Amino acid sequence: MVPAPAVAGAGGRTLSFPAPPPRFERVRVNFHGVTYPEVTCTVVLTAGDTALATHTILGHGKCPGGEGHCDPDQQTGRALRPAHHRAPFDFFVDVTKHFPATEAPIEIRMRLIDADDQPLPDDTISFDNATLTFR
Repeated sequence: MVPAPAVAGAGGRTLSFPAPPPRFERVRVNFHGVTYPEVTCTVVLTAGDTALATHTILGHGKCPGGEGHCDPDQQTGRALRPAHHRAPFDFFVDVTKHFPATEAPIEIRMRLIDADDQPLPDDTISFDNATLTFR
């Protein structure tokens, strides 16, 4: 796994990774510690002009609950209760099919769009880090 710094910019974030290994069968981009967005959004991953993959994250929307109901840090009061429904999560996107053959460092552009294919602000979702895994 290779961690990538996310560089924010107009129309998306750039995830920069070192050069891939000489041989691999599968490639995936891993997002760690993702915070649930308020709106449903699709993550669009590209490398240069090549579309690698998309992944849709369902938004939470306006909370119908009481004070603190949607706060993932809220104490549940029970040790056996599962994690809060808005606790940060990880997701993984397989980009093997269209991953470019290169020996150079790779930059993957991450853009966010809504259900109508309209761009969303980069801060619609936040995450701790992104990694690239080769197998």
